[in-house]
Amino acid sequence: MSPSHFRAPSRFMSLLLPLALLTPQAQAHGDHVHAQRNAAGPFPVEQLDFGIPGNPRKLQRTWLLELDDDERLEPSQISIPLGSTVRLVISNNGKRPHELALGSPATLKALADARRQRGKALDESVHVFTIAPGDKDELVWEFNRAGTWLLQCLDPALVGKAQPLRVLVQPKP
Repeated sequence: MSPSHFRAPSRFMSLLLPLALLTPQAQAHGDHVHAQRNAAGPFPVEQLDFGIPGNPRKLQRTWLLELDDDERLEPSQISIPLGSTVRLVISNNGKRPHELALGSPATLKALADARRQRGKALDESVHVFTIAPGDKDELVWEFNRAGTWLLQCLDPALVGKAQPLRVLVQPKP
């Protein structure tokens, strides 16, 4: 079609285009992100000793984390004020899947023992998930309990050897 035959969009179409861009399909991005674990998601909201699934509308910070096959999460430590809702976006830059869990040291020990007895990955839950190689996942969490919490791999061969993410939740002054 030559430029002289180009027809300008009608006023109706000019108004419709911005609305079409607001649809979820138009806002989707190329990176695959697993089902979000948050208060509006498929998991029940239950108070755990290290917090509750967070409401994405109340986000105060997003942390980008990198994970390789050496089981080191970078950064290795973050500090968060008590009551904060954060998004942890974890990228698996390795060549194998990684099964991660957020929790207290006691919770993670129990999960690692269950994983060892089961001999395969645990079912995904509000704070346990597996990230495929080259993929990323995110966790929206409200840290409403002070303490030091961990995000770590549950692979039985690596428990105690891998470097977890230490989440320091400090009371507000």
